[in-house]
Amino acid sequence: MSRMLRLELLVLVLLACTQILTEHRDFFESRAQYGYHSRFHDPTERVTRDVRVKQGRLRGFVVQPRTNHDLQPVDVFLGVPYAEPPVGSLRFSPPRSPEPWRGVRQSQEFAPVCPQVVPKLRDEVKPVRYEYLERLLPYLRNQSEDCLYLNIYTPHQPEGQKTARKYAVMVFIHGESFEWNSGNPYDGTILAAYGSVVFVTINFRLGILGFLRPGIRDDTASNFGLLDQIAGLLWLRENIADFGGDPDSITLVGHGTGAIFANLLLISPVANKKGLFNRAILMSGSALSADAIGKAPLQITKQVAHALNCPTTTDSDLALCLRGQDVNTLLNVKIHKPSYVPAFAPLIDNAVIPDKPVNLMKNPQFFGRFDLMYGVTESEKFQILPPVALLHGMVDGQRDEVLREHAKATHELEPELILSKILEQYSDFSAGFTNEYMLKNRDLVLEALSDSGTVAPLIMTANLHSRANPKSYMYVFSHPKAMQDYSGQQRQRTMHGEELPYVLGVPLDGSKYDLRRRYNIGETLFSEAMMNWWCSFAYSGNPNIAKRYPYLTDGLKEWDQYNIDWPEYDPQNQTYLNLTIPPSTGTQYRFAEMQFWNEHLPNLLRHPGKDIPLPLRPRGRRPQILDIADGIGKYANASRDYDYGIRFRGDNHQSETTVPDIGSTTPDSTTSRSDEEVIPQPSTPKSSSVITMLTGFGVVFLLINFTAFVYLYCKKQDAKTTGTGLKRRVSQKDESRRAKSEKYENNYGELGYKSDSKPDLNDVIKNDKAYDNNSNFGRRSKLSRQNSGSTIDTHIKVREWIQQEIVHR
Repeated sequence: MSRMLRLELLVLVLLACTQILTEHRDFFESRAQYGYHSRFHDPTERVTRDVRVKQGRLRGFVVQPRTNHDLQPVDVFLGVPYAEPPVGSLRFSPPRSPEPWRGVRQSQEFAPVCPQVVPKLRDEVKPVRYEYLERLLPYLRNQSEDCLYLNIYTPHQPEGQKTARKYAVMVFIHGESFEWNSGNPYDGTILAAYGSVVFVTINFRLGILGFLRPGIRDDTASNFGLLDQIAGLLWLRENIADFGGDPDSITLVGHGTGAIFANLLLISPVANKKGLFNRAILMSGSALSADAIGKAPLQITKQVAHALNCPTTTDSDLALCLRGQDVNTLLNVKIHKPSYVPAFAPLIDNAVIPDKPVNLMKNPQFFGRFDLMYGVTESEKFQILPPVALLHGMVDGQRDEVLREHAKATHELEPELILSKILEQYSDFSAGFTNEYMLKNRDLVLEALSDSGTVAPLIMTANLHSRANPKSYMYVFSHPKAMQDYSGQQRQRTMHGEELPYVLGVPLDGSKYDLRRRYNIGETLFSEAMMNWWCSFAYSGNPNIAKRYPYLTDGLKEWDQYNIDWPEYDPQNQTYLNLTIPPSTGTQYRFAEMQFWNEHLPNLLRHPGKDIPLPLRPRGRRPQILDIADGIGKYANASRDYDYGIRFRGDNHQSETTVPDIGSTTPDSTTSRSDEEVIPQPSTPKSSSVITMLTGFGVVFLLINFTAFVYLYCKKQDAKTTGTGLKRRVSQKDESRRAKSEKYENNYGELGYKSDSKPDLNDVIKNDKAYDNNSNFGRRSKLSRQNSGSTIDTHIKVREWIQQEIVHR
C-alpha cells in the first residue's frame, strides 16, 4: 500500500514539473504581448505593393494570419514617419511635417520608441503584472529621440489592383503611463483581417520630453505629446486613403492614459476643428480623472531647472539650456511631488487645452459632435499597490495611509474627512474581524481607488456626452479568464487591460507562441464578438450594426447568445452591456459608489458643516467609535498629531486659513473652531450611543478593579492570621538554610538555583553567557519579557516586516 502511495506521489510530482516547464517554455522566446514572435517580419513573407504618400514611396510586408480559419492577408507598414525627428533645436518644440525622401522607404521594422524610464520587473507581482511586463518591455529597449512614427495594419491590396472600398480607420493610442510605453507592441493584424479595418498605432513623446512646460509663463508652448498625436492624425488625414483607409471615418481608440489623451483630443479646439476624427472609444480612462491634468507645472519646471543648473530668467534661456542637456540626464531628473500625482501630464496651456476638461465637455458643440463608446474593467487600479500588499493584504495603518494620500492627490482638501467617509462607504463590518481582514483591507483600497480614479469620472463623462449625443454606449468587461494563471489561482474580478487581447483578436491567432492554449473555444468566440462590436462602431457609430462576417468559432447555438442589442446610455437608467459569456445588459453600474464620488463627496466638501447622508449600500455600517480610535475624520486632531511626511503641509495650511469658503469651513481643518463643532453634540443619536458604550466599558472596568481589590484585601488578612505560626517554623530552619546558601553562592549558575530568595538580575545577566548580543535563547527572552518596561506595537512590527519584505524583493 505504501509502495503504491509513493508511486502515485512520484507520478504527481513528474506531472507538476512537466506542467511548469511547459507553461514557462515560451518565456525564453522573443515575443510581444500582442505582437509577433520577434520585432522583425519573417523574411519568407511577401512584400507589399509600393504605396505613394506625400513624402515618397513606402514598401511593407504581407502577413497571412495563422488562425484556424481563413482570414484575409494584411499589409503591414512599420516605422512610418509622420513628423520630423524632435531633436536638437526641435526638442521641446511642436512637431513639424516630415521631410520627403527619395526612392522607396522600407517600412518593415519597428522604429525606436521615445526616450523613457521603464518599470523594473523585480518591483512587480508575479505572475500577473510580472508576466505582462515581461512580454511588453522588450519592445521598449530600442529608444531614441527620433521616435515619431506610425505602424499601419490594413487589409491586403494586390499589386496593380486598387480596391474601390474604403475601410474605417482605428487609431490606437497606447496607455500604461504618461511617462512610458509605445504603440509598437500592439499588433493589429487579426483585427484588421477579421473586421476589415485599418488599424494604426502611434508613438509620441512622453514624460519630461512630452509634457514639461519649458518656461515660466502660463502661455509657454507645451503638451508636445498631444501635439505629436495631432500631427499623426493630420498625416493620416492626408495619406491614409493610399492605404485603403477612409479619411472621413477615423475612430480614436484610447486605453488607460491613452483614453485620457483621446478624450482631450475630442475637446481640444486645435484638434476637433480640423475634421481629424469622427468618433472615439475610451477604454478605462477619461479626461475627468483627477490625474488627467498635471498639477503645479511651474514648480516642476523650477525643479527641473534647478536640478540641471538652467537659468529661469527668460523662457528662451531656459529652453536653450534644456535642449543642450543629454537625454539621459533629463530622464533621470528627480521630481519631488505628492504620492499618486504624475510628475508629467497634459497641462492647461490656453491652446491645446484652453480650460478645465469638465468646462470644455459641457459645451455640446465640442463634445457632442462625436459618437462615443466607453467602458471599464472591474478592478482598474490593481497595479497601483506594491506586491506585498497585493499578495498578503494591508494592515489598517497602511490602508488609511494609501487612502489619505490618494485623497490629498485627487481632492487636495480635507483628507481626514474624505478618509472617514471612504471607510464608512466601503467598509463591511457585518462579518466582524476575520482571518482575512488584511485581504479585505486590500480589496477595500482597490475598490475605492478604482471607483475614484476611473469609474466615477467615466460615468460623469457618459452623463455629459449622452445628453448631447444619443450615440453613447457603455460596457463593463467582467469576463474572468477560463484558464488559470501560473500561480494556479483564478481571479474573480477582471483587471485593467484584460479586455485588450480580446479586442485585438489574440485568442484567434495560433501563431502567438503558445498563448492560444490559454483561451478556450468559448473565449475565442467571445473575442470575435468583441471585434465585431468595436469594428461596427468604427464604421457607423453604432455597435449593433449587422455582422459583416458570420462567426468562425463554435456553432449556431453558441452564436445565438451574442444576438443581443447594445442599448444606448442615458443619464437616468445608465444602461450598459456586461461583456462576459454570455453577455447581458445592466443598469446603474455601482450606483451607490458613483453617487458617493460624483454627488455626495463633492457636496460634503462644499458644505462640510451639513450632515449629508451616504448613499444606500448593502454593507455593515462602520461604527463611529472606530473613527475615534483611528483618529480620523472629525477626530483627526482629538488625541494625537499624525505626521505622514512632507506633503505640502504648509500650502494646505495656508489654503485652509485664507480660503474660508473651502478649507476653513470643515470641522477638522482649523483650530479656530469651537469644541462644540469638533466634537458631536450629545443630542445626536450617534453621539449618545457612543457615550453609552464608553460609559458601559467604564462601569465594567471599575467593577473588575473593585473585585480584585476585595480579593487582595481578604488574602492579606488571611496572611496576617497565619503569619505567626509560619514565623516560628521559619526561624527553626534559618540556620540550616544559611549554611546551604553559603555553600552554593559561587556556583548557582552551573548547578541550578535552589534558594527561595532571588539574586540580583543584573548579576545574573552579567555572568550568564546566554545573554550575549549574539544569542536569543529562551531564558533571555523570558527575562527580557519580565523586565521590559514597554510594550511592542504589533502593527509597527507588521509594518517593519512588510518594509523588509519590499526591500528583499
